[in-house]
Amino acid sequence: MPYEKSLRLEDFGFTADKALVAGVWTRVGTSYVVPAQVAVMLGKIRDGFIAMVLKDTANTTFYGKVRVIASNSEETKKVVLVEFNTRSTYDLTDKLKMLSLPIRKPLVRQDSKLIVEIDSEANNTLDFGNTLSRIDVTLFT
Repeated sequence: MPYEKSLRLEDFGFTADKALVAGVWTRVGTSYVVPAQVAVMLGKIRDGFIAMVLKDTANTTFYGKVRVIASNSEETKKVVLVEFNTRSTYDLTDKLKMLSLPIRKPLVRQDSKLIVEIDSEANNTLDFGNTLSRIDVTLFT
């Protein structure tokens, strides 16, 4: 039976401020490990969204590209599921200002990982306390 969930960067192991270098894809946190006897697809059946508001340590918004990657448990095989610019997703309260994320393949199976990487437009520090995020997923049991 599928059920829907919204993940935040904290679900990916983001627990402290992270230095970002412009033009370099930087992993945020560790990863979201798909639980046993569960499979995950990015997006929701209805009204799925993805959005991120990047904030620095001065609580100022900055921009960059974000991608969500599916990986096997050893991280030897990776597939980019979605990539977007944060300039197009700047409000987590207004659906018109978030990127629509209908359910999409592939099905990420148990013990596999979802990874978030950010490529900032300028050198910056991603602030743990102020950065906002929403990544909708559908889980199948």
